[in-house]
Amino acid sequence: FEISWESRNPQIAIALLIGGDFIYKDMLRVAFGLQKPVSTLFLFEVKKPDVAFSRNILAAQALKEKTEWIYYLDCDVVPPLNVIPRLMMHNLPIVSGLYWRRYEGLEPCIYRMSEEGLPVPYSSEDLAQYGSSILEVEASGAGCLLIHSSVFEKLKPTVEQFDLLDPVTKETLTCWKFWEYIVHSNVNLSEDIVLASRVKGLGYKIHCDLSIRCGHLTSVIVKDGVYRAPPLTTGKEV
Repeated sequence: FEISWESRNPQIAIALLIGGDFIYKDMLRVAFGLQKPVSTLFLFEVKKPDVAFSRNILAAQALKEKTEWIYYLDCDVVPPLNVIPRLMMHNLPIVSGLYWRRYEGLEPCIYRMSEEGLPVPYSSEDLAQYGSSILEVEASGAGCLLIHSSVFEKLKPTVEQFDLLDPVTKETLTCWKFWEYIVHSNVNLSEDIVLASRVKGLGYKIHCDLSIRCGHLTSVIVKDGVYRAPPLTTGKEV
């Protein structure tokens, strides 16, 4: 991919996934402060009825607008402000930043394949050996994820299509179930794991830039696999 926006000003959609009935001030501060091309499109979607459905709508909106890249940013993930150029510089169709789960275990949201053939998260100890390198992974969380639109275009014939009617404009938005929850061998697979499996089946590789360390908002920030105190003063806002 030729992705230098200094010379080409590529179309990028920042796809913001907002949680339920609240927003984080930090998410808005970061989202609008990101380094980005002047032609960047902002898309917003609420996590209802579920995350997979909302991610599919964001993808459909970006494809309708013919954006070249889609950068998924969850409302509780805090990346560095230069995350987009840093991800794009790798010339990779699917690449993520690194963030940690917010609950017990505090595992990185990137996955490898277990001996049982199921994706399991890396441990912080696993990552220590890789330093700040680019790591090929089995799957990545979608909270800080850059995807080239050609990936979705190639996926279209392989997944179910559905239409949504806008009750206000009466326009129809054609969507595809790129992201989907699936039960496999009695194991619940999340939407990011399912997408990863599908794109890898088409020959794509998924990478994570381990040097791009993101915060994960909760009552404190989870970063580098540990809780960062003190508690945030800019938490959720009704």
